[in-house]
Amino acid sequence: MAAHKLDADYITGLRPAPKPKNLMIKALSSLMKADPVEVDIELQDNDKVGRLIVVFTPGHSEGSISLLDPERKGMFVGDAVRYVDGKMQGPPERFTLDPQKAKESIGHIATFDFDIMLSGHGQPLMSEASRKVKEFYATLK
Repeated sequence: MAAHKLDADYITGLRPAPKPKNLMIKALSSLMKADPVEVDIELQDNDKVGRLIVVFTPGHSEGSISLLDPERKGMFVGDAVRYVDGKMQGPPERFTLDPQKAKESIGHIATFDFDIMLSGHGQPLMSEASRKVKEFYATLK
């Protein structure tokens, strides 16, 4: 298991996970406990995992990351940005620990050159992805 060092203690169970802001989600999360898992590799910005480059994109969680494949011009953005029904969206606020950092992370993602964007939710964006992220970020300022 690999994770950013800021999320590692939550995953291993050394620190309790932050509570969601939404009351209903908070109540449900107390019923859905994940078992701790050992983190074998603690990642940081610019680390490499195979040919993928770690891009630190906090906001959704303290240690959220994206993974850039410069060779194939693709980026796995996790929950930092979503493409849903033809529209760019940020992470859902009710599941985002720090909305300001999430917004800054979208700006950081927009500095990279990639054609394909794969997110944790929504559809893949298969062309001109970095341009579309840049345009979306401009609407957030």
